[in-house]
Amino acid sequence: MQESIIRLNENIHRHTGVLESTDFKHAANQHIIPITVDELVDAATEFPIAFVKNTSTGKFTLATIMGLKPDNNLYFGQSDTKANYIPRVVRLFPFALTSKQGANEWEVCLQQNSELLVENAGKRLFAESGDRSEYLQQKINLLTHHAEQQQVTDIFIDMLLEKQLLHAQTVKVALGNDDSVSFDGVYSVNIEVLDKLPDRDFLEMRINGALQIIYAHLHSLKQLNRLAHLTRQ
Repeated sequence: MQESIIRLNENIHRHTGVLESTDFKHAANQHIIPITVDELVDAATEFPIAFVKNTSTGKFTLATIMGLKPDNNLYFGQSDTKANYIPRVVRLFPFALTSKQGANEWEVCLQQNSELLVENAGKRLFAESGDRSEYLQQKINLLTHHAEQQQVTDIFIDMLLEKQLLHAQTVKVALGNDDSVSFDGVYSVNIEVLDKLPDRDFLEMRINGALQIIYAHLHSLKQLNRLAHLTRQ
């Protein structure tokens, strides 16, 4: 999904449209897809959800695990999508929001090499007058919401780190016939540390909604069994 991006421009993209994807094949090679905390409860009914650490920056990302092997997404890229919930970043493609250099502002951009971008067809981005289309405005609203929720997610992760609740995991999934897949580099909430937190911390996390998110994340790890089943298929 990391293609070259170009800033949205009403002159350059006056006749540009977007083809709505049904197979989401642009995500077919992504076995890890980021989400934000407001998506977690819905996403947990479909996918394992973990925290992934960038080894270069040390920054953690909340993400769905879409496959047990690199570059292999078990849900997207086929003729039929095997998921009822689609992560927001997948639905937003080929749109992206980037920060202006040296300014606390955002720019709407497009993945310029995407096959979903067409001329004089699809969902038009601009009217002939140059005004934004209703479709484009809906996407901009969703991009803005996603950026806001990413900030909330960063705060949530900082809270987990402050309370030393994240620990590294080695995931091993049995595929049958003595075959298995294992990988590391993912983190989950340490339930033993969570259970030993002071009552005031539990109350704080119950009030701010963090406990619901934590338990949804922990329950989602059972979805690794679904990945094993899809892998065997």
